Amino acid sequence: MGIMVDADFVLHGGKVITIDEKNPRAQAVGVKDGKIFWVGTDEEVRQAIGKGTRVRDLKGMTVVPGFIESHNHTLMFGLGLSAIDLTKAGSIEEILTLVRKRAGRQREGTWITGVGYNQNELREKRHPTNQDLDRAAPKHLVSLRHTSAHALVVNNLVFTQAGITRNSPDPAGGKIGRDVETGELTGMLFESPAMKLVEDHMPKPGVEDQITALGRASQRFLAEGITSAMEAGVGINDIPLQIAAYQEAVERGVLRVRHNLAVW
Repeated sequence: MGIMVDADFVLHGGKVITIDEKNPRAQAVGVKDGKIFWVGTDEEVRQAIGKGTRVRDLKGMTVVPGFIESHNHTLMFGLGLSAIDLTKAGSIEEILTLVRKRAGRQREGTWITGVGYNQNELREKRHPTNQDLDRAAPKHLVSLRHTSAHALVVNNLVFTQAGITRNSPDPAGGKIGRDVETGELTGMLFESPAMKLVEDHMPKPGVEDQITALGRASQRFLAEGITSAMEAGVGINDIPLQIAAYQEAVERGVLRVRHNLAVW
């Protein structure tokens, strides 16, 4: 049977993994209106090449179905894309340099956020402290999120605003970091109940902020081949507002990754 329509986009000359037991491999793919409508041999898909068809020779490269992200926090990730990227920082001094640069572009008293540091990958093999962050930006509110998203380190101005002192009790399910010898605050807050002590004082993203963040996250996901995702964190922000942001992002065509939402 021949192909009766012209494709918008054709990939050929590749190794296509279909996840179809009867036809596990193919050579080419035809795409129309954003959807794959044909998978087969180069000769078959060549019939769908018209005057306006974009064609790419894969030269033996492999094509796989879109990846499914089974547990993620899309909105948190998208909002974090406007923060300082700490994923490649190799030392605490590198982190502080990035914080200083951001402080130089923001008014005193505003929030500086960063995401993705990993103490195991830092030369010092430790978390930054409140004292470290005070050296970089003592007149800004600084909050850096660990790569696990289960810890924050903040500076002393944040502790002051949140009313946290060395005598503050640990919230149920969370931990406020303290020096084991002196009992002084280290800047660390572990797990959501402790992190919330600070996050409740941070500016809350509005629905437009959330839509923009979802768009940024969608672009990054698609660039990595992720086409479906489970958002496991609906409830981190105001639930109706967050669901409204997802719905609007889909309607505007901003969120182009299929999502299931887990509300808690």
